[in-house]
Amino acid sequence: MSIRNWSIGLKLLAILLPILVLSLALMSYIAWSQASAGIEEKMFQHMQAVVDQTDTALDQWIFERKRDTRILSQEKVLVQSCLTGDNSESLEYLKAYHSESKVYENVFLATPEGDLFSDALEGYKMGISLAGSDIFRINQEKAVEGEEWLGNAALSPINGRPVS
Repeated sequence: MSIRNWSIGLKLLAILLPILVLSLALMSYIAWSQASAGIEEKMFQHMQAVVDQTDTALDQWIFERKRDTRILSQEKVLVQSCLTGDNSESLEYLKAYHSESKVYENVFLATPEGDLFSDALEGYKMGISLAGSDIFRINQEKAVEGEEWLGNAALSPINGRPVS
């Protein structure tokens, strides 16, 4: 059957159907493009909010750890123990502080040379030298300089857990 023999309705349908299909396809593409851009923007905003929240939490955590170091450095029992080398009183203080503060693997005192002489784990790590460890030497050096310092995270040579 040739096109000339088609009825007007069939000819109209043959012309309009491709136009409608193409229009529908174009509108679908435009809707998909707009929706994906909107979703991408929302996801970016959400990820940025998570990053900002994590950044704020990390800043707060660092502030609290630095505050802890300032408080501990002014504690008379610990200062006296560092001056005399007698850890009888500091040992109990360190153990009590460690049990209350769940963020520390250990709390210890060390000589300026980096040798641990009192710690919250009752001597578990005593005798270890910070200066002898590539990981912790910088911490000992900064302490001797009197600089407030948070070291980089590393695996403990004693138990393999993350420490700073």
